[in-house]
Parts: sequence; structure tokens; C-alpha cells
Amino acid sequence: MGDPKAESADDAPLAERLTEAPAEGAGVAPTREPRPALLALGVAVASMLAFALSIGGRWIYDDHTLIERNVWVHSFSHWRRWLVTDFWDVGEELRQFVVRMIYWRPGVTATYALDWKLGDGSPVVFHATNLLWHALVAFLAYRALHRWLGRAVPAFVAAALFALHPTKAESVAWIAGRTDVLCTAMILLVAEAWVARAKASSRRAIAGFAALEALATLLAYSTKEQSIVLPAFLAVEAWAMLGRPALDLAVARKLVRAGLPQLGVAIAYLLARRRWLPINHGDNNFLPTDRVQMVLETFGRYAKSIVWPAGLSVQQGLMHTVKGHFVFHRPFVVGGALFLLAMAALAIGARKRAPGVTLGLLLFVGSVLPTSNVIPTRMITLLSDRFLYLPLIGLAFALVAGLEHLAERPRRAGLLVAGACAAVLGCVSVARSDDFVDEPEFWARELRLHPDSLEALRFHIQAAAEKHDFRTALELSARGQSLASGLYAHTGDEADFVIFGVRFLAALTPDRDVPRLQALAGFCAQAADPNATSARLTLSDVDIVVPVGRGPAGGRLSLQHVRMTMIRANILSRLDDDATALGLAAGAHAACRTCTEIGTLRALIEARAGNYERADEVIAGLAAANGEPTVAEVREVVRKAALLRKQAAMAPEGPLQLDLRAMELAALDAWGRAYAVLAPFKDRLKLAPGMAYGFAELAFRAGYADVATEVLGALVPKEKIPGIELAWARKMGWVAPDPAEAAVAPAP
Repeated sequence: MGDPKAESADDAPLAERLTEAPAEGAGVAPTREPRPALLALGVAVASMLAFALSIGGRWIYDDHTLIERNVWVHSFSHWRRWLVTDFWDVGEELRQFVVRMIYWRPGVTATYALDWKLGDGSPVVFHATNLLWHALVAFLAYRALHRWLGRAVPAFVAAALFALHPTKAESVAWIAGRTDVLCTAMILLVAEAWVARAKASSRRAIAGFAALEALATLLAYSTKEQSIVLPAFLAVEAWAMLGRPALDLAVARKLVRAGLPQLGVAIAYLLARRRWLPINHGDNNFLPTDRVQMVLETFGRYAKSIVWPAGLSVQQGLMHTVKGHFVFHRPFVVGGALFLLAMAALAIGARKRAPGVTLGLLLFVGSVLPTSNVIPTRMITLLSDRFLYLPLIGLAFALVAGLEHLAERPRRAGLLVAGACAAVLGCVSVARSDDFVDEPEFWARELRLHPDSLEALRFHIQAAAEKHDFRTALELSARGQSLASGLYAHTGDEADFVIFGVRFLAALTPDRDVPRLQALAGFCAQAADPNATSARLTLSDVDIVVPVGRGPAGGRLSLQHVRMTMIRANILSRLDDDATALGLAAGAHAACRTCTEIGTLRALIEARAGNYERADEVIAGLAAANGEPTVAEVREVVRKAALLRKQAAMAPEGPLQLDLRAMELAALDAWGRAYAVLAPFKDRLKLAPGMAYGFAELAFRAGYADVATEVLGALVPKEKIPGIELAWARKMGWVAPDPAEAAVAPAP
């Protein structure tokens, strides 16, 4: 991966030059320093302690998709798949309905599989692994900085600044963020092997270190695309081995020569990715001024996160558009320009007297540039804190290298101040790592910081839906749609919130309200029509028009026609139109065979029509593709309904048989159909207290509140009826859960 034995100006091997090289900051009297091994271990331990609170954390955000619900990482039997598919190719729903970035990271996936096996799916093991990997990075970072700076204590300070910075929390405390940790570990291991090979004297040792270098290079590229910056790290190593000379054209040639083999690997990797797994770029038809402002704002936000790491968030720099034009935050644009100009001035001014400063700044810029929107992507944010994980080693190096060129007393004072800053940053990191422990708190904090965060709204919508608080979920969906259409029209995210809204409107509509359900089904039909240009939903309390097939929102809605078709099928099934519902459900399921959401709805629709064998086949297919936990609930529902159907078939004709048939349909959430079975016998049921109460609840859930009140009036005191009906309404999700139990999203 590069020949570190390239000859220097006096034709001596670099390994010999290394032993002759003066330390940076020559002129300072040598002092007795602590043992480097102890300092390296000290940084490693401190780096774990700073983020140790995260070890008790649960799954958060992408952890669910990439690990918890991803059957492909629950064993090593799928290892061949990791090599030929992209990182986010974890399920058909994601492939069909989500515009994703195409990453190739089999090395990361392998660590997930190992942790899953070691801990039987416990997130604690994953968090512990993240801490251990970060400790290894801190250890290797100290060793690299020691080689670059030439002195133990300054290297310790620089390594502490690097390893304890709060921006590391996103990569260490969040399981899915470990890609940066693994990538950095492998890059530093390549540098370690490269230097060891330069010092080796026997062929066997040289071959061994060369093999380690090659393996670490392969692993680096298997963990993150940022590994293309490897040549820059080897250039810094070559500079240190040359004796840390001033930077001129002759030295620059040697540094480039040292990095050329790795540069060749990087180019080959990029060409291969372009051919087989190209990363999905965003719309590249930006105005030149937009692209410049995008990069400048990115650097401005980087500078803020580095210098003042308060309010750190996974939603940094949300991209807004108004009337088709990107909106940039002027203070960050100006700050980014000043940040780049200051670094450029320092790099140019220090190249002779303090070349370590120049190389550190170049290493920072070179490492962060691939994630600085020079090539725009489809991400809804400009940046993430985890993008700074690797590049910060360059800034830490530059800062301490600058201190090393001061006179002795200012130098010591500067190192003390820098060390104190590292300690303060470590304390901030403790607090920041705690943000990743509890998911509801995590997203509540995100929404407080960014009321316009669509991702935070999605979480709260899902949380409300899981609690059967459909009214809150609908309100949040409307808020999300308004934000998406007003600020994120370029992303097409409006389509997601339209689907959420239709689903919750259907859940809030009783089966008795046939016109409203038919209007919802009609809207779904329009949205799923490939020839339609728009879809309109007009109800007494709703009037929306959404594009179909044009622009980002319309394009996303067209992609999701399968979901719209299945929602329509479910509504028609509730309305007892089995023939149409079964046809629509079969077609939608054929388009997305292993989609859990689509498949579970089809299983319910088949069961309502009495096709239990087919429902079981659908559930079995979903379980085989996505794991048994994804279908456990619907399997139990269908099993219970099937048992009731068998009992009804064995019962004699009469009230018991009808009651069992109604119970079967009610178990499948077909409340209106269940009520229709028993409604003709209402007067007779009122005389049977054992059945009357269940009939009253069935009538209420089907939307016949007047009938429910009438039946209850003969069973319980009048003053108790409102409380009973309120409890039923909560079960249906028509009203919010008990305030003591409800988890409502914070107001913006």
C-alpha cells in the first residue's frame, strides 16, 4: 500500500532518517516524559468513560431498521449477501418505498451479526462493542499523534482533544453510528502497519506488516466510503519519517509519492462503486451559487460544532426550500467562509516554520471534504456530527503542533489550557451520550431543537399509533404534511404524511360511516392511478389535493401506490366488499411479497373472507423473509379468529353460532360486519345479560353509539354509561389515552 522505504534527499532509507530526525519544536531541551504506552492506555480508558452512560441504551432510530428488525444480521449464514448488496438493502419495503443512499459496508454488517450472536440480540452488547472500538481508536490515535508530534505529552493532549470531543457521541453512543469508529480504526491501523513495515529489517516481518496493511485497507473500505482519504494519512506518516521538514515542492513530491499506492486503491474503489453500487446523488442541477452556499454553510456548521458543541443533534442543517429555491442560513454561510479562509491563511503561513499545522489543517479539510456537500446527496440534512469523527484528528494535530512551536513557558501554558479543554469536552460528552439512552427522550429533544424535523415527527406519529392514539397521530401527520409541502417540497416527503393521514382517518372513521369510508377509498384509488395527475380528498373536515406522478411529492406518491391500494382494500374489506378487496390485496401483495405492512393487511383481508389457509401462507412467507417477531401479533389474531370460525361451524344454528361468527369478525377488526351479524337480533340479545354487554360494545365500535347506549341502559346505572363508552373509544383510538399514560409530542 505504498513503499515507505522510498529514498530521501541524501539517498538514505526513511527508516534510517527516522532515527536521525530531530523532534518537532527543536531547541527545546529534552525532558523526561511519561511512558507512551501508559498515556495511550490512559486516553483509551478516558474515551470509554466519557461515553459509558450509553451502555444501558436501547435501540434508537436507524438501529431498528439496520439491526433489530434486520434478519440478515441475526446470523452469519447470510454473509455472502452482505458482500453483494448495499448496506441499506435490508427489506423489500425499504427498497420500494424509501429513497436511500447506496452504501457498501459489509464490515459493519459483520460486526452487527457478531454482536447479535454474542448477546442474543441485546443492545447492551452492541453499546459495549462501540465503546471498545472507540477505545481502540483513541489508543491508535495517540500512537499516530506521537509519531507526528515526536513527544509523548503533547500527543496525549492532542489525542484527548480528539477522543473526548462531544461530536464523537453520535458515533459511539448510537449503535448505528459505529461506521465512523470502525473506519477510523482501520485507517489508523493501516498507518500503524505502514510505519512498522518501514522499520522492519527482515523480509518476513516486512511481508507480515504488508499483509496487515492490505487487510486493514480492505476492512477500511468495507466500513465506510470515507476510507478514500487513506493516502492523506500516509502522507503525514511519510512527513514524520522524513524528520518533519518544512513543506516545499521537493518534500511535497515525496509525500505524494508515499500516498500514491493508496491513491490508486481509492481510485479503483471509486470506479468499482460507480460501476456496481453507485451512491445515489441528489439533484445536481443546482445553481452554482447554491452549491457554493451549501458547502460554506456545511463548514460553518462544522465550525460551530467543533468550537461550541452545544445543542448537538442528528438533525444538523435541515435543508429547506421555499417556492423551489433553497434557503441558506446566512450566519453559517459567512462563518463557513471565514473558517475556510482562516484555515487557508494558517496553512500557508505555517508551511515553513510549523509544517505540522499545515499538514493537520490539510488532513482535516481532506478528511471532511467527502461529507461537505461538494457533491450534493439526497440527505435531508447538510451534515451529521459523526462526519467529524475522523477529521478531528487533523485539527487536534494542527492545534498541538502550533503550540509546540511556542517558547517553553507559553507552550506549557498552552498545553495545560488544551488539556483543560479536553477535560471539559469530556464532561460535555458524558451528558451528550446520555441523550442516546432513551428513544422517546431522544426524539423529544430533537423536536425541541428542531420543530421542523420530519424524522422526529415520524417517530411521534408511530408512537401515538402504537398507543392507539389515532387522533394525535392524525394531528401530527397533518403538521408533517404542512411542513413537508412548505419546506421540503424537493424531497417528496409529503407523500409519506399523506399516507399516514389517510390511514389514521380510516382508523378514526367507524364502519357505520359508509360515505366517509367510500370517500377515503376513492382518494386511495386516485392516488394509486398511474394516469392521474392529482388526487383530492374532500370530507366535512378535510379538503386536500396532492400531486400524483409529477415533481418529488407526486413521484414519491406514485412509488407508494402499493400502500394506497392496500389501504383501499382494507377499507373495502371493512365494508363487506370481499371480492374487490381480495383482488386489490392480491395485486398489491404481488408487487411487494415480503413487505410486512402489506402482507399483514392481506392476511387480515383473506381471513375476513374466510380464506384462513391463504392467510396462513401469507404470514408464513413474511416470517421466512423478515423473522417471526414481525408477524407474531397478526399470527395470533388470525389463529384466534380461525378457532372461533371452527367453533361456529360446530355449534348448532342459533344465537351461539351467530355470536361466535360475530366474535370472529370482531377479532379481525371488522366491527361493522360483526354488528351486522347480530343486529337483527338486538331485542332478543337485550334480554340475555351475558351477551348484551358484548353486543353493546360491538355496536359502539361499529359506530352505533345510540344502540350501545340503549342496550347499556338496561344493564348499568345511567351515570356509568359515559365512562364505559369512553373506555371503548380509547380502545378504538378515537380519543386520546388516559393523560397519565399518553405520550404526546412536544409543541414546537
